[in-house]
Amino acid sequence: MKEGIHPKYDYVVFKDASADFTFRVRSTMTSKDKITWEDGKEYPLVTLDTSSCLLYTSPSPRDLSTS
Repeated sequence: MKEGIHPKYDYVVFKDASADFTFRVRSTMTSKDKITWEDGKEYPLVTLDTSSCLLYTSPSPRDLSTS
């Protein structure tokens, strides 16, 4: 791979604000917010609100939080 043209790919913690659920994965996404993970290391924290999203499967959306 050519140096300097690819984004940094490293561990990031994503937090679902609705469910208060966090998980650590590798990603090119980053954030100024930080969190100390279970391993004692500090990682960028990306907060999302995915649990309260609507699922569009037909002309009328279905709310997953009430299913």
